[in-house]
Amino acid sequence: MHWVDELASEQARIEDSAALEGKSEALAAVTVSSAMPGYWKSLVSELSIAVERLNENKNLRFFASLSDHSEPEFESRLRLQIVLQGYSPLPTYTDIFHLVGTATIRCNPLHGKPYQLLFGQRIDGTVGVYPAHGNPVIMSAERAAQYVVEPMVKMTRKGL
Repeated sequence: MHWVDELASEQARIEDSAALEGKSEALAAVTVSSAMPGYWKSLVSELSIAVERLNENKNLRFFASLSDHSEPEFESRLRLQIVLQGYSPLPTYTDIFHLVGTATIRCNPLHGKPYQLLFGQRIDGTVGVYPAHGNPVIMSAERAAQYVVEPMVKMTRKGL
């Protein structure tokens, strides 16, 4: 086979592979898109559980709350607030937003830099979120709730 024919053959393989990858990416996008509402509900549930546990463990001296200020057809909006109780109470909160139909959750902490969690799909088909900047490991709803809450707890325990 002539080297030009080999080059053309290699290009055809590359294009076939790209077309297959494009189909795979399109399928993943559909899967992620259809799973986002359920994942969001699971994340809200996991955040609620974290709030309950913080309030139940009196030795931690936290008061926590999760309030919902959503517009269901437009954007989900939550405020997660944690207060370390004592003579000098130390409050913090994180506002959490998910615009309906987008693959991004925006988190704006009172103390710290805003960050984003992006929806994605693991190789096994599981849908979750991962930080836009940092370790791109796709997290379950429980792990994502920990990702949001734990820095707030640590910050209030050590002070600003």
